[in-house]
Amino acid sequence: MAAIACNRRSCAAEGEGPRPLIDDDSVRSQDSLIFNARAGYRFDNGVRLQLDVLNLFNAKTNQIEWTTS
Repeated sequence: MAAIACNRRSCAAEGEGPRPLIDDDSVRSQDSLIFNARAGYRFDNGVRLQLDVLNLFNAKTNQIEWTTS
């Protein structure tokens, strides 16, 4: 799993490389990369306003993959 993170006005990227779908590694999944972004502001009274944008570039990836034999 690959991850990129930024601080202060946050950004993140999460990625999964090809991984085995069966024990002998003859079938592998597709790789994926998803970018997320976060911006926020903390007021003097401690209240925080935050906006998260998930899947910023609308990546078409599978959340789960499997194979049938």
